[in-house]
Amino acid sequence: MVRNDENNSNMTLKVTIGMPTYNRANGFLVPALECALAQDWENLEIIVSDNCSDDATGDVVNSYDDPRLRYFRQKENIGANNNFNFCVEKAQGTYFLMFHDDDVIDPDLVSSCMEAAGGNPGYGVIRTGTRLIDGDGNLIRDIPNRAAGLDYNAFFRGWMNGHFTSYVCSTLFNTQMLKDIGGFQSHHGLYQDLIAIARLIARGGRADFEPSKASFRRHDKNYGNAADLRARCEDAVELAEVIASEAPEDRGALYQESMQYMCWTVYRHARRSSMSKRERLQAYRMIDAEFQHAYPVTRYLYDRIVKSRYKATKTAVRRALKR
Repeated sequence: MVRNDENNSNMTLKVTIGMPTYNRANGFLVPALECALAQDWENLEIIVSDNCSDDATGDVVNSYDDPRLRYFRQKENIGANNNFNFCVEKAQGTYFLMFHDDDVIDPDLVSSCMEAAGGNPGYGVIRTGTRLIDGDGNLIRDIPNRAAGLDYNAFFRGWMNGHFTSYVCSTLFNTQMLKDIGGFQSHHGLYQDLIAIARLIARGGRADFEPSKASFRRHDKNYGNAADLRARCEDAVELAEVIASEAPEDRGALYQESMQYMCWTVYRHARRSSMSKRERLQAYRMIDAEFQHAYPVTRYLYDRIVKSRYKATKTAVRRALKR
């Protein structure tokens, strides 16, 4: 049902859904478009930026006769991140949702975010919870957004401790603030969404809606070779630097914690890669150096192998005693 109360100033706020796409005409494009068009928020525009697909993307989008839908086709492939930012550049809404064409959003995602904002056009970001789904749409995990009331530092510490997560499909960005910082930017386009979130929370704060209103689709993938991991290191260090630089206080401690956490995430990518044991050990050493030994590889291996085995053994003993 459309939330159509004339006394609700929320309804004056326009929201843009930006959908960058490439060769998904026979995949998730149609359900993604239908998710966007099914939003119960009236003041909405949907921008589809086709990154020079060679399939029937244009025919699929143009088959929808809806004045809210704006379709652009790039003359050449401009790269994924440039395509993201093209959507930002064209956005006319007060808030902006980057909706990748393989994710899923509930019909009331936008209206729930606007309810959380309470008609305020000045928040940096507005967030809901997120579901993780597999390639077939099966639920992997539901992660509510339990960040309400946390200040900047507590928010990022909560995120690093796994108390909640952050995905673009469940985040509305303040459009003008996003444009002011240059859109989604990082060295290699790997953590650009989180960098934008840090900068915008620092500038405008955030509003939080606890229930999950979007689903992020996880695909099977190779976690990369040494070159890919080096790029991931560089972007992860950049994110840690931005998180700390935007903090209102306690920057030194937050920087160290961010460096340790991001180093851990890249170690984890290396562990999941298809590299040989020797290549993986070399990758670990490279990661350790890139993060300036914030989380030394020896400590990581100890934590992962020794501590995890001790914990598993302790749990097994406790269960055996209960029997």
